[in-house]
Amino acid sequence: MLPHDEAGAGPVVVLLHAGVADRRMWSQTLPALAAAGRRVIAVDLPGFGEAPAAGATAPWTAVLDALDALGVERAALVGNSFGGAVALRAAVAAPERVTGLVLVSAPPVTLDPSPQLAAAWEAEEAALAAGDVEAAVASVVEAWTLPDAPAAVRELVAVMQRRAFELQEGHDDGRQPADPVDEDPAVVGRLAVPALVAVGARDMPDFLDAAREPGTWRRWRRRRRSPASSWSSSPRRRERQGSGGGSGAATFTVCETLASRPAPSTTVRTTS
Repeated sequence: MLPHDEAGAGPVVVLLHAGVADRRMWSQTLPALAAAGRRVIAVDLPGFGEAPAAGATAPWTAVLDALDALGVERAALVGNSFGGAVALRAAVAAPERVTGLVLVSAPPVTLDPSPQLAAAWEAEEAALAAGDVEAAVASVVEAWTLPDAPAAVRELVAVMQRRAFELQEGHDDGRQPADPVDEDPAVVGRLAVPALVAVGARDMPDFLDAAREPGTWRRWRRRRRSPASSWSSSPRRRERQGSGGGSGAATFTVCETLASRPAPSTTVRTTS
């Protein structure tokens, strides 16, 4: 069973955190959704927060197993960044169990890193290679929070990422779970699940471009990825599947289903 927080009653919404975070990132979201008449469950994915690293067990499998243990037959999955990639794969693996998807700054399979994103990865990897965990934590905070972010937010990201490094140290044994999207990228275009694709207006260009391109979520194709971009217990490698997400003004692109049409039906701008 994945460690989790739960609140409310009604249709189930499961919150999946970013790769630079754990379930604590949803602490203010949980009561708001519960007040709106939802049963809300925020989990720690394997290797984050209070969840030990899971070796070759896929994180989306761990999520589906957690739903079984919680007696949840169907749920809407909300994922930020890495959590969005996990949510998508859970929907591909068990579409009958997913009532809807919200993918916030979730990466497309075809992601080629921008210079900004590549620099963020390289700084973290260099620090870890040198054995300097605090420098790696600082690089994560610098890359994935805005300069004007509240000090409390930056500190929480540091705490969550430091914990992830601690949990995942020594657990990268090279074993990789089978990725249903890698095995059949076209399956995403056939996924008849209602979806909301969102990105922060101040996020990195990689994720802005992905959300703005209507065909991005339909035209999935296999690309060769380096070993460092695979699903693994290493936090820096897991974050290859997503960013830390943006903040401030957000652009939401609403589609009926991922397979329904190439153009967004509605675009809404909000501020936070």
